[in-house]
Amino acid sequence: MTAIARQTPAPIASAHRIRPFTAADVPAYAALIAALSPADRRLRFHSAAAPAAHEQLRAMMLGPHAAGGFLVESDDGTLRGVAHAAFGGTEERAEFGIVVEAPFRRRGFGGAMTDALLRALAARGVTQIDAYTLWENLPAAALLRSRGFSGRHDGGGSVRWTLRPRADYAASIIVVPPDAVRCVRA
Repeated sequence: MTAIARQTPAPIASAHRIRPFTAADVPAYAALIAALSPADRRLRFHSAAAPAAHEQLRAMMLGPHAAGGFLVESDDGTLRGVAHAAFGGTEERAEFGIVVEAPFRRRGFGGAMTDALLRALAARGVTQIDAYTLWENLPAAALLRSRGFSGRHDGGGSVRWTLRPRADYAASIIVVPPDAVRCVRA
C-alpha cells in the first residue's frame, strides 16, 4: 500500500499585522498582483487580466467608490494580502474582494482582514455586502461562509455571496493602534 504524505505549509515565524490600506501601499499591491499565478488571477479577478497600473489600483482602493481596505504585512513591511470593498450603487451596499499571497493562505490572514473590513463597513452604515466567486473557488467559499455570507448561483460559473451585517456588528469594533493588531504564526 502506498501512502501519500500531505504537504503542510512551512510555519510562519515572523509576526504580521493588519492595518488600513493607504496610498503608500499601492506599489506593493501592484507587485503582489503581478506575482499571482494566472490561475490565482483568474480566481480573484475572474479573468487572466488584473488591474496593474498604479492609477487604476489607487482609484480602486482609495477613489470615490472605495468603501474601505485593509492589508496584512510582515514586520519588515512586506505585503502578504489585501481585502477591500467598493460601494455598489449606494453607500449602503458594498462589494468585497480579497487576495492573499499563495504561501500565506490558510493561516488566518484572510479571515483577520475580512473581519476588520466587515466591521469597518458596518460602522460606515453598509447594510449589504456582496462578494462574487467562481464556483470552483472553494477556499473563498469557505471563508465567506465562515463569516456568515450566504451564496447562490449567479449564472455562468459564478456564485454571488451576500451578508447583511447585524445591527450590533459595528459595535464590536475594538479601536487599537494599527501596530497593536497582530497575527503571529509560529
